[in-house]
Amino acid sequence: MSNLLRKAKKSLSAVGRAGLVGLFMAGAWISGGTTVLASQQSAVLEEVVVTARKRDESIQDVPVSVTSIGKELKESTVRRLEDIQNFAPNIAIRRSPGIASGANISIRGVSTLDSDKSLDPAIGVMMDGMFLGTSSGVLLQNFDIKRIEVLRGPQGTLFGKNTTGGIINVTMQTGADISVTMDGNGREDVKAVVNLPIVADELGIKLFAAQVKSDGFVYNTTLQEDGGGDDIRTYGFTTLWEPSDVFNLKLHYERFDDASDQGSYVNVNQPGELTCSLS
Repeated sequence: MSNLLRKAKKSLSAVGRAGLVGLFMAGAWISGGTTVLASQQSAVLEEVVVTARKRDESIQDVPVSVTSIGKELKESTVRRLEDIQNFAPNIAIRRSPGIASGANISIRGVSTLDSDKSLDPAIGVMMDGMFLGTSSGVLLQNFDIKRIEVLRGPQGTLFGKNTTGGIINVTMQTGADISVTMDGNGREDVKAVVNLPIVADELGIKLFAAQVKSDGFVYNTTLQEDGGGDDIRTYGFTTLWEPSDVFNLKLHYERFDDASDQGSYVNVNQPGELTCSLS
C-alpha cells in the first residue's frame, strides 16, 4: 500500500513539474509576442509632408511620382543642387561648361542641353515658389534649403509649360543658422541665414548670405596653377506678409555672383581673339 502511495506522489509531482514548465513556456511565448508587438509599433515611419501640388499634404496622398529629400541635406557631401542625384532615381544633373552655375538636368531621359536663355528648359527648377526659367544659375548652394522634391513626369498643370520632363521644387528653411567650413585645396565656406519677425505672425524678413571659395584640385601644368576652383558669393533677403489665412505676399531678392573656374577641361578664346585650327 505504501508503495502505491509513493508511486502516486511521484506521478503527481512529475505532472506538477510538467505543468509548471508548460506555464513558464506559455509565459515566455506571451512575453515574446508582446516584445515583438512593441517593436513593430516603434518601427512606424514618420509622415512625409510635401508641397508637390502647391499645398502641404502627405506624400502618400499625392498621385505624383515624387522623391522628398530632407535629412540628406545635412550631409557634408551635399554642397549644391547637383549632389541630390545620389538620393533620387531617374535624375542626372551635370554642370554646364562655361556657364556660371549652369546645369544640364535630365529626368527619365528628358533633358535640354542647349543653354541659350531664349530656349525653355525641359526640366523646371522652383526656388521657394519662384520659377527659375533658364539653365544658368540653377546650381543652388545648400545652406538655407529645408527640403527638395523631385517630381518626375510632366507638371505643366500646376507649374507651367517648362516642365515637360519634371520639376525640382526647392523649399527654403526658416530659423537661424551659421556655418563655417575649412578644408584642403583652399576651401573656405561661410554661410549664414537669419529670420527676423517684424509683426508677430504677420510680417517677417529673412536675411541670408554665403561665400564659397576653393583653389580646385586639378593642376594646370601649362599655367602652373590649380584649376576648377570655386568663387561664389550670394546674398539677399525674403519678406513674407500674411495678413490672413487665405492671402500672403512674398518678395524675394537675391544676387548670385559666380566667378568660379569653369573647369580645366574648358579651352575657350577670350573676347577679341581669333580662332585658329590646324587640320
